[in-house]
Amino acid sequence: MNLRGMIASVGGASDPVRKALDEGRPSYVLFVVSSASKSQVEEKILPGLDYVPQYGYSEISDYQDIGICYQEIRTDIARWLGERGLCPDEVYVDITGGTKAMSAALMLATVERFKNFTYIGGYSRDANDLGTVIPGSEHVIRRQNPWITYAVRELERANELLKDFYAASATEILENASQKCGDSQRAYLESFAGLAKAFEMADRFDFEGGHREFRRWHQKLELALDYRLYQRLIALHKHWEIVKDQVKNNDRTAGRETLLELLANAQRRAKQARYDDAVGRLYRAVELYGQQLVQQAFGANLGKISIEDLPTDAHEEVMEELGQPSDKPYKLGVQNLFWILKFSENCILCEKSQIYDGIKNHLQRRNNSLLAHGLQPVKEEIYTSFWGKILLALNIDDSEIPRWPEVIFKLPHK
Repeated sequence: MNLRGMIASVGGASDPVRKALDEGRPSYVLFVVSSASKSQVEEKILPGLDYVPQYGYSEISDYQDIGICYQEIRTDIARWLGERGLCPDEVYVDITGGTKAMSAALMLATVERFKNFTYIGGYSRDANDLGTVIPGSEHVIRRQNPWITYAVRELERANELLKDFYAASATEILENASQKCGDSQRAYLESFAGLAKAFEMADRFDFEGGHREFRRWHQKLELALDYRLYQRLIALHKHWEIVKDQVKNNDRTAGRETLLELLANAQRRAKQARYDDAVGRLYRAVELYGQQLVQQAFGANLGKISIEDLPTDAHEEVMEELGQPSDKPYKLGVQNLFWILKFSENCILCEKSQIYDGIKNHLQRRNNSLLAHGLQPVKEEIYTSFWGKILLALNIDDSEIPRWPEVIFKLPHK
Protein backbone atom coordinates (compact mmCIF):
# COMPACT_ATOMS: atom_id res chain seq x y z
CA MET A 1 0.00 0.00 0.00
CA ASN A 2 1.34 3.46 -0.91
CA LEU A 3 2.18 5.75 2.00
CA ARG A 4 0.21 8.84 1.02
CA GLY A 5 0.32 10.63 4.33
CA MET A 6 2.81 11.67 7.00
CA ILE A 7 2.45 12.92 10.57
CA ALA A 8 5.53 14.75 11.82
CA SER A 9 6.37 16.55 15.03
CA VAL A 10 8.21 19.83 14.48
CA GLY A 11 10.77 21.31 16.85
CA GLY A 12 13.56 23.83 16.54
CA ALA A 13 15.48 21.99 13.79
CA SER A 14 13.92 21.91 10.32
CA ASP A 15 16.46 19.71 8.50
CA PRO A 16 15.27 16.35 9.93
CA VAL A 17 11.64 16.99 8.98
CA ARG A 18 12.61 18.16 5.51
CA LYS A 19 14.74 15.04 5.09
CA ALA A 20 11.79 12.80 6.02
CA LEU A 21 9.55 14.65 3.56
CA ASP A 22 12.10 14.52 0.74
CA GLU A 23 12.46 10.79 1.04
CA GLY A 24 8.82 9.83 1.57
CA ARG A 25 7.19 12.54 -0.59
CA PRO A 26 3.75 12.16 1.00
CA SER A 27 0.81 13.93 -0.60
CA TYR A 28 -0.69 14.89 2.74
CA VAL A 29 1.11 16.04 5.88
CA LEU A 30 -0.05 16.81 9.40
CA PHE A 31 2.54 18.89 11.25
CA VAL A 32 2.40 18.59 15.04
CA VAL A 33 3.64 21.96 16.23
CA SER A 34 3.78 24.34 19.16
CA SER A 35 3.11 28.05 18.80
CA ALA A 36 6.90 28.55 18.76
CA SER A 37 7.70 25.89 16.13
CA LYS A 38 4.77 26.51 13.76
CA SER A 39 6.67 29.18 11.84
CA GLN A 40 9.35 26.59 10.97
CA VAL A 41 6.96 24.89 8.54
CA GLU A 42 6.43 27.73 6.08
CA GLU A 43 9.70 29.52 6.64
CA LYS A 44 12.23 26.67 6.61
CA ILE A 45 10.67 23.27 5.85
CA LEU A 46 8.40 23.79 2.84
CA PRO A 47 10.73 26.20 0.96
CA GLY A 48 13.44 23.52 0.93
CA LEU A 49 11.22 20.97 -0.87
CA ASP A 50 10.90 20.55 -4.62
CA TYR A 51 7.18 19.87 -4.26
CA VAL A 52 4.39 21.20 -2.03
CA PRO A 53 2.22 18.68 -0.15
CA GLN A 54 -1.24 19.46 1.16
CA TYR A 55 -0.67 20.14 4.84
CA GLY A 56 -2.40 21.02 8.05
CA TYR A 57 -1.53 21.59 11.70
CA SER A 58 -2.07 20.01 15.06
CA GLU A 59 -1.09 22.95 17.26
CA ILE A 60 -0.40 22.00 20.87
CA SER A 61 -1.56 24.43 23.53
CA ASP A 62 0.99 23.28 26.14
CA TYR A 63 3.98 21.52 24.59
CA GLN A 64 5.45 20.61 28.00
CA ASP A 65 2.39 18.72 29.28
CA ILE A 66 2.39 15.17 27.85
CA GLY A 67 -1.27 14.63 28.78
CA ILE A 68 -2.47 17.72 26.92
CA CYS A 69 -0.20 16.88 23.99
CA TYR A 70 -1.63 13.36 23.80
CA GLN A 71 -5.28 14.44 23.91
CA GLU A 72 -4.89 17.18 21.33
CA ILE A 73 -2.74 15.13 18.93
CA ARG A 74 -5.11 12.17 19.10
CA THR A 75 -8.14 14.35 18.36
CA ASP A 76 -6.44 16.17 15.49
CA ILE A 77 -5.18 12.94 13.88
CA ALA A 78 -8.69 11.46 13.79
CA ARG A 79 -10.04 14.64 12.21
CA TRP A 80 -7.20 14.84 9.67
CA LEU A 81 -7.58 11.18 8.59
CA GLY A 82 -11.26 11.74 7.93
CA GLU A 83 -10.74 14.96 6.03
CA ARG A 84 -8.06 13.44 3.78
CA GLY A 85 -9.74 10.06 3.36
CA LEU A 86 -6.71 8.21 4.71
CA CYS A 87 -6.47 4.94 6.59
CA PRO A 88 -3.66 4.41 9.13
CA ASP A 89 -1.80 1.91 6.93
CA GLU A 90 -1.36 4.67 4.32
CA VAL A 91 0.39 6.97 6.78
CA TYR A 92 3.83 7.00 8.33
CA VAL A 93 4.67 8.78 11.54
CA ASP A 94 7.94 10.66 12.03
CA ILE A 95 8.83 11.23 15.68
CA THR A 96 12.12 13.09 15.25
CA GLY A 97 11.17 16.69 15.99
CA GLY A 98 9.34 18.54 18.75
CA THR A 99 9.81 18.64 22.49
CA LYS A 100 10.25 15.40 24.39
CA ALA A 101 6.65 15.66 25.59
CA MET A 102 5.37 16.22 22.04
CA SER A 103 7.33 13.30 20.58
CA ALA A 104 6.32 10.96 23.41
CA ALA A 105 2.67 12.03 23.09
CA LEU A 106 2.78 11.52 19.32
CA MET A 107 4.08 7.99 19.86
CA LEU A 108 1.38 7.25 22.41
CA ALA A 109 -1.33 8.65 20.16
CA THR A 110 -0.26 6.59 17.14
CA VAL A 111 1.24 3.37 18.47
CA GLU A 112 -2.03 1.41 18.51
CA ARG A 113 -3.19 2.35 15.00
CA PHE A 114 -0.21 3.15 12.80
CA LYS A 115 2.14 0.56 11.40
CA ASN A 116 4.92 2.67 9.86
CA PHE A 117 7.31 4.87 11.81
CA THR A 118 10.33 6.90 10.79
CA TYR A 119 12.94 8.93 12.61
CA ILE A 120 16.13 10.63 11.59
CA GLY A 121 19.43 9.01 12.41
CA GLY A 122 22.88 10.21 11.50
CA TYR A 123 26.15 8.80 10.26
CA SER A 124 27.95 11.36 12.41
CA ARG A 125 27.17 13.09 15.70
CA ASP A 126 28.92 15.73 17.73
CA ALA A 127 30.08 15.35 21.35
CA ASN A 128 31.91 12.07 20.78
CA ASP A 129 29.03 10.50 18.91
CA LEU A 130 26.61 11.18 21.78
CA GLY A 131 25.17 14.53 20.70
CA THR A 132 22.98 15.79 17.89
CA VAL A 133 23.30 14.61 14.31
CA ILE A 134 25.80 16.64 12.31
CA PRO A 135 24.01 18.43 9.41
CA GLY A 136 24.53 16.65 6.12
CA SER A 137 24.89 13.21 7.72
CA GLU A 138 21.18 12.63 8.34
CA HIS A 139 19.40 9.57 7.06
CA VAL A 140 15.85 8.33 7.46
CA ILE A 141 15.33 5.17 9.49
CA ARG A 142 12.12 3.32 8.66
CA ARG A 143 10.75 0.75 11.07
CA GLN A 144 7.57 -1.22 11.53
CA ASN A 145 5.74 -0.40 14.72
CA PRO A 146 6.89 -3.13 17.19
CA TRP A 147 3.60 -2.80 19.07
CA ILE A 148 1.87 -4.18 15.97
CA THR A 149 4.69 -6.33 14.57
CA TYR A 150 4.96 -8.32 17.80
CA ALA A 151 1.20 -8.19 18.55
CA VAL A 152 1.93 -6.95 22.05
CA ARG A 153 -1.56 -5.81 22.95
CA GLU A 154 -3.29 -8.65 21.12
CA LEU A 155 -1.31 -11.37 22.88
CA GLU A 156 -1.91 -9.84 26.30
CA ARG A 157 -5.62 -9.46 25.59
CA ALA A 158 -5.94 -13.00 24.18
CA ASN A 159 -4.28 -14.40 27.31
CA GLU A 160 -6.76 -12.51 29.49
CA LEU A 161 -9.73 -13.67 27.43
CA LEU A 162 -8.70 -17.33 27.49
CA LYS A 163 -8.12 -17.13 31.23
CA ASP A 164 -11.78 -16.11 31.50
CA PHE A 165 -12.83 -18.73 28.89
CA TYR A 166 -13.84 -16.27 26.14
CA ALA A 167 -12.20 -18.39 23.47
CA ALA A 168 -14.15 -16.99 20.50
CA SER A 169 -13.03 -13.44 21.27
CA ALA A 170 -9.44 -14.60 21.73
CA THR A 171 -9.59 -16.37 18.37
CA GLU A 172 -10.78 -13.23 16.59
CA ILE A 173 -8.07 -11.07 18.15
CA LEU A 174 -5.28 -13.50 17.28
CA GLU A 175 -6.53 -14.03 13.72
CA ASN A 176 -6.58 -10.26 13.15
CA ALA A 177 -3.12 -9.88 14.70
CA SER A 178 -1.68 -12.55 12.41
CA GLN A 179 -2.70 -10.44 9.40
CA LYS A 180 -0.82 -7.36 10.65
CA CYS A 181 2.26 -8.76 12.36
CA GLY A 182 5.74 -9.31 10.97
CA ASP A 183 6.44 -12.26 8.68
CA SER A 184 8.52 -14.13 11.27
CA GLN A 185 5.72 -13.91 13.85
CA ARG A 186 2.81 -14.87 11.59
CA ALA A 187 3.18 -18.65 11.89
CA TYR A 188 3.18 -18.44 15.68
CA LEU A 189 0.10 -16.23 15.83
CA GLU A 190 -1.76 -18.45 13.37
CA SER A 191 -1.07 -21.49 15.54
CA PHE A 192 -2.16 -19.58 18.67
CA ALA A 193 -5.38 -18.59 16.90
CA GLY A 194 -5.85 -22.23 15.90
CA LEU A 195 -5.57 -23.38 19.52
CA ALA A 196 -8.02 -20.71 20.68
CA LYS A 197 -10.36 -21.89 17.91
CA ALA A 198 -10.09 -25.48 19.17
CA PHE A 199 -11.04 -24.29 22.68
CA GLU A 200 -13.93 -22.31 21.22
CA MET A 201 -15.30 -25.31 19.33
CA ALA A 202 -14.95 -27.71 22.24
CA ASP A 203 -16.66 -25.18 24.50
CA ARG A 204 -19.63 -25.26 22.10
CA PHE A 205 -19.59 -29.08 22.23
CA ASP A 206 -18.29 -29.22 18.67
CA PHE A 207 -15.65 -31.77 19.57
CA GLU A 208 -15.30 -32.89 15.98
CA GLY A 209 -14.21 -29.38 15.01
CA GLY A 210 -12.06 -28.90 18.11
CA HIS A 211 -10.28 -32.19 17.50
CA ARG A 212 -9.65 -31.28 13.86
CA GLU A 213 -8.41 -27.78 14.68
CA PHE A 214 -5.97 -28.99 17.32
CA ARG A 215 -4.54 -31.65 15.01
CA ARG A 216 -4.07 -29.03 12.31
CA TRP A 217 -1.81 -26.90 14.51
CA HIS A 218 -0.31 -29.30 17.04
CA GLN A 219 3.14 -29.51 15.43
CA LYS A 220 3.59 -25.73 15.39
CA LEU A 221 2.21 -25.50 18.92
CA GLU A 222 4.75 -28.03 20.12
CA LEU A 223 7.50 -25.68 18.95
CA ALA A 224 5.86 -22.52 20.23
CA LEU A 225 4.62 -23.50 23.70
CA ASP A 226 6.19 -24.55 26.97
CA TYR A 227 6.74 -28.33 27.05
CA ARG A 228 4.61 -28.92 30.17
CA LEU A 229 1.79 -26.81 28.80
CA TYR A 230 1.90 -28.68 25.51
CA GLN A 231 1.69 -32.04 27.32
CA ARG A 232 -1.36 -30.85 29.24
CA LEU A 233 -2.95 -29.80 25.96
CA ILE A 234 -2.27 -33.24 24.51
CA ALA A 235 -4.02 -34.83 27.48
CA LEU A 236 -6.99 -32.48 27.06
CA HIS A 237 -7.12 -33.24 23.34
CA LYS A 238 -7.26 -36.98 24.06
CA HIS A 239 -10.20 -36.31 26.38
CA TRP A 240 -11.91 -34.28 23.63
CA GLU A 241 -11.36 -37.14 21.20
CA ILE A 242 -13.18 -39.56 23.50
CA VAL A 243 -16.07 -37.14 24.01
CA LYS A 244 -16.20 -36.59 20.24
CA ASP A 245 -16.86 -40.29 19.69
CA GLN A 246 -19.41 -40.43 22.50
CA VAL A 247 -21.53 -37.48 21.39
CA LYS A 248 -21.38 -38.48 17.71
CA ASN A 249 -23.55 -41.54 18.37
CA ASN A 250 -27.03 -40.10 18.75
CA ASP A 251 -28.57 -43.48 19.58
CA ARG A 252 -26.49 -44.28 22.64
CA THR A 253 -26.05 -42.73 26.04
CA ALA A 254 -22.79 -40.82 26.30
CA GLY A 255 -20.18 -42.03 28.76
CA ARG A 256 -18.41 -40.66 31.79
CA GLU A 257 -16.04 -38.41 29.83
CA THR A 258 -19.02 -36.48 28.45
CA LEU A 259 -20.48 -36.18 31.93
CA LEU A 260 -17.19 -34.73 33.20
CA GLU A 261 -17.08 -32.33 30.24
CA LEU A 262 -20.57 -31.07 31.05
CA LEU A 263 -19.41 -30.32 34.57
CA ALA A 264 -16.28 -28.57 33.30
CA ASN A 265 -18.42 -26.53 30.91
CA ALA A 266 -20.74 -25.56 33.76
CA GLN A 267 -17.80 -24.43 35.86
CA ARG A 268 -16.49 -22.25 33.00
CA ARG A 269 -19.88 -20.55 32.72
CA ALA A 270 -19.93 -19.96 36.46
CA LYS A 271 -16.49 -18.32 36.36
CA GLN A 272 -17.98 -15.93 33.78
CA ALA A 273 -20.78 -15.23 36.31
CA ARG A 274 -23.28 -16.83 33.91
CA TYR A 275 -24.96 -18.82 36.67
CA ASP A 276 -28.21 -19.52 34.80
CA ASP A 277 -26.18 -21.15 32.03
CA ALA A 278 -24.08 -23.00 34.60
CA VAL A 279 -26.99 -24.61 36.44
CA GLY A 280 -28.57 -25.54 33.11
CA ARG A 281 -25.46 -27.59 32.36
CA LEU A 282 -25.51 -29.08 35.86
CA TYR A 283 -29.11 -30.10 35.30
CA ARG A 284 -28.14 -31.79 32.04
CA ALA A 285 -25.27 -33.53 33.85
CA VAL A 286 -27.74 -34.95 36.40
CA GLU A 287 -30.00 -36.10 33.57
CA LEU A 288 -27.09 -37.74 31.73
CA TYR A 289 -25.98 -39.49 34.92
CA GLY A 290 -29.53 -40.81 35.36
CA GLN A 291 -29.54 -42.04 31.76
CA GLN A 292 -26.23 -43.80 32.35
CA LEU A 293 -27.63 -45.55 35.43
CA VAL A 294 -30.78 -46.62 33.58
CA GLN A 295 -28.63 -47.99 30.80
CA GLN A 296 -26.61 -50.01 33.31
CA ALA A 297 -29.75 -51.25 35.04
CA PHE A 298 -31.98 -52.08 32.07
CA GLY A 299 -29.93 -51.66 28.88
CA ALA A 300 -32.05 -48.67 27.82
CA ASN A 301 -30.40 -45.76 25.99
CA LEU A 302 -31.06 -42.02 26.34
CA GLY A 303 -33.68 -42.58 29.02
CA LYS A 304 -36.02 -44.31 26.56
CA ILE A 305 -37.34 -47.49 28.10
CA SER A 306 -39.98 -50.03 27.11
CA ILE A 307 -42.13 -51.89 29.57
CA GLU A 308 -40.50 -55.12 28.38
CA ASP A 309 -37.11 -53.87 29.65
CA LEU A 310 -38.40 -53.93 33.21
CA PRO A 311 -39.05 -56.85 35.59
CA THR A 312 -42.57 -58.24 35.25
CA ASP A 313 -43.48 -57.49 38.85
CA ALA A 314 -42.76 -53.78 38.21
CA HIS A 315 -45.13 -53.40 35.24
CA GLU A 316 -48.26 -52.47 37.22
CA GLU A 317 -46.57 -49.74 39.25
CA VAL A 318 -44.74 -48.39 36.21
CA MET A 319 -47.96 -48.15 34.19
CA GLU A 320 -49.65 -46.42 37.10
CA GLU A 321 -46.83 -43.84 37.22
CA LEU A 322 -45.99 -43.46 33.52
CA GLY A 323 -49.24 -44.44 31.80
CA GLN A 324 -50.19 -47.25 29.51
CA PRO A 325 -47.37 -48.42 27.20
CA SER A 326 -47.60 -47.76 23.48
CA ASP A 327 -45.58 -48.72 20.44
CA LYS A 328 -43.06 -46.09 21.52
CA PRO A 329 -40.88 -46.35 24.63
CA TYR A 330 -41.36 -44.18 27.68
CA LYS A 331 -39.17 -41.05 27.65
CA LEU A 332 -38.01 -40.56 31.20
CA GLY A 333 -37.46 -37.14 32.69
CA VAL A 334 -34.90 -36.52 35.42
CA GLN A 335 -37.15 -37.51 38.33
CA ASN A 336 -38.32 -40.72 36.70
CA LEU A 337 -34.81 -41.71 35.62
CA PHE A 338 -33.94 -42.13 39.29
CA TRP A 339 -37.38 -43.35 40.39
CA ILE A 340 -37.28 -46.30 37.97
CA LEU A 341 -33.96 -47.50 39.37
CA LYS A 342 -35.79 -48.94 42.36
CA PHE A 343 -36.86 -51.79 40.10
CA SER A 344 -33.28 -52.75 39.31
CA GLU A 345 -32.13 -56.18 40.39
CA ASN A 346 -28.70 -54.67 41.12
CA CYS A 347 -28.88 -53.53 44.74
CA ILE A 348 -26.26 -50.80 44.23
CA LEU A 349 -28.19 -49.28 41.32
CA CYS A 350 -31.42 -49.70 43.24
CA GLU A 351 -30.02 -47.58 46.09
CA LYS A 352 -29.15 -44.82 43.63
CA SER A 353 -32.86 -44.20 43.14
CA GLN A 354 -32.60 -42.04 46.28
CA ILE A 355 -30.24 -39.57 44.60
CA TYR A 356 -33.08 -37.43 43.31
CA ASP A 357 -34.44 -36.72 46.79
CA GLY A 358 -31.10 -35.23 47.81
CA ILE A 359 -30.93 -32.76 44.93
CA LYS A 360 -34.56 -32.08 43.98
CA ASN A 361 -34.60 -28.68 45.69
CA HIS A 362 -31.67 -27.53 43.55
CA LEU A 363 -33.24 -28.97 40.43
CA GLN A 364 -36.44 -27.07 41.20
CA ARG A 365 -34.49 -23.82 41.53
CA ARG A 366 -33.11 -24.47 38.08
CA ASN A 367 -36.65 -25.03 36.76
CA ASN A 368 -37.65 -21.63 38.16
CA SER A 369 -34.64 -19.91 36.59
CA LEU A 370 -34.61 -17.41 33.74
CA LEU A 371 -33.39 -19.93 31.16
CA ALA A 372 -35.85 -22.68 32.15
CA HIS A 373 -39.50 -22.13 33.08
CA GLY A 374 -39.34 -19.09 35.35
CA LEU A 375 -37.96 -15.58 35.61
CA GLN A 376 -35.75 -15.87 38.67
CA PRO A 377 -32.03 -15.38 37.93
CA VAL A 378 -29.70 -17.85 39.57
CA LYS A 379 -27.35 -16.33 42.13
CA GLU A 380 -23.78 -17.40 42.82
CA GLU A 381 -24.58 -19.02 46.16
CA ILE A 382 -27.27 -21.20 44.55
CA TYR A 383 -24.84 -22.39 41.89
CA THR A 384 -22.10 -23.05 44.47
CA SER A 385 -24.43 -25.12 46.63
CA PHE A 386 -25.72 -27.00 43.57
CA TRP A 387 -22.15 -27.73 42.42
CA GLY A 388 -21.20 -29.28 45.74
CA LYS A 389 -24.36 -31.38 45.89
CA ILE A 390 -23.90 -32.61 42.31
CA LEU A 391 -20.32 -33.79 42.80
CA LEU A 392 -21.34 -35.65 45.93
CA ALA A 393 -24.47 -37.18 44.38
CA LEU A 394 -22.69 -38.23 41.18
CA ASN A 395 -19.68 -39.56 43.11
CA ILE A 396 -17.22 -37.33 41.25
CA ASP A 397 -14.04 -35.96 42.75
CA ASP A 398 -13.25 -32.36 41.87
CA SER A 399 -9.82 -33.41 40.59
CA GLU A 400 -11.46 -35.46 37.80
CA ILE A 401 -12.87 -32.37 36.08
CA PRO A 402 -10.98 -31.83 32.76
CA ARG A 403 -10.05 -28.17 33.14
CA TRP A 404 -8.30 -26.08 30.52
CA PRO A 405 -4.67 -25.40 31.34
CA GLU A 406 -3.71 -21.75 31.73
CA VAL A 407 -2.32 -20.75 28.36
CA ILE A 408 0.21 -17.92 28.11
CA PHE A 409 0.83 -16.99 24.50
CA LYS A 410 4.13 -15.23 23.84
CA LEU A 411 6.37 -14.86 20.85
CA PRO A 412 9.93 -16.18 21.05
CA HIS A 413 12.72 -13.66 21.47
CA LYS A 414 14.94 -13.30 18.47
